[in-house]
Amino acid sequence: DFGTAELTLLGASPKAAEQLEYWKKTLSGAGEFRFPTDRPRQADAPPEAGHVRVDLEAGFTANLRKLSQQAGVTLFMTLAAGYAHLVKILGGVDDLCIGTVASGRPGERFDETLGMFVNTLALRFSSAQGQSVLDYLRQARETCLGAYSHQDIPFELLASQGFGSLIQTMITYENADSRELQLGSCAMEQIKADIPGSMFACSLDIIETGGVLHLDFEYDANAITEETARRWASWFRKILESFMAKPGEPLREARPFDLAEEKAVLGFGRGKESAIPSACLHEIFAEQAAANPALTAIILSLIHISQGIVR
Repeated sequence: DFGTAELTLLGASPKAAEQLEYWKKTLSGAGEFRFPTDRPRQADAPPEAGHVRVDLEAGFTANLRKLSQQAGVTLFMTLAAGYAHLVKILGGVDDLCIGTVASGRPGERFDETLGMFVNTLALRFSSAQGQSVLDYLRQARETCLGAYSHQDIPFELLASQGFGSLIQTMITYENADSRELQLGSCAMEQIKADIPGSMFACSLDIIETGGVLHLDFEYDANAITEETARRWASWFRKILESFMAKPGEPLREARPFDLAEEKAVLGFGRGKESAIPSACLHEIFAEQAAANPALTAIILSLIHISQGIVR
């Protein structure tokens, strides 16, 4: 069965050793990142997932396929590269890993076996100085092909060796036109259900039907507002538009901001500078307490203690 096959692989087999060495080499030194959030993520907050769902129309998708063919990559590779570029901009990094999923069924032996064997794959994306969009997409192809050919190692094993924190977001893609729900003579019906919580600050699920890409940006509603998630979704589309418009141009030119947004972003931290006092914190407090001794400094149950008393 599948469990026996996996244990055999993870034993002393040369294949397992080769694949594990590949992942260690590939993920070593990869940068970690965090999404910018509107609120701090509260560990004890009840899980609450938000969803922003947008469609990329058939004409848009067809042009993405043309770009993919030009670069010699699949549509998924283009979408994953675009999403990684967005996340790198949001995280302020040039090197990161995003997760995706593989069937987890080695060979044809388990094609008809019932079970959830999905495995997480880490896709590492980095940006080189002067790299063009086409070069970036071709690099994404090598990244994906390398991960696919070494997908037998469970991600849990990599996580146990210190690589688990590298994945802070996921992207999945499925062509639903080829999906057939059939189990012998049983009649089957698909039921869509949202998971109440979000595993990551943000992740992207893509389903294609009839040439239309249906994007589902799932976000942690405890940390990110719907407005922010919608902005990120619009930026993702703008990045893909930029890829298609100027595939030979440097990747750094594929910016999702319009002029007003770029001006606002570049203005962060460039306002009027305020002098930082050289005194210690307790000295500053003593100065304020001397100037306003009657103001309340501490509230303890029904007791109010003034700044003068604390001083």
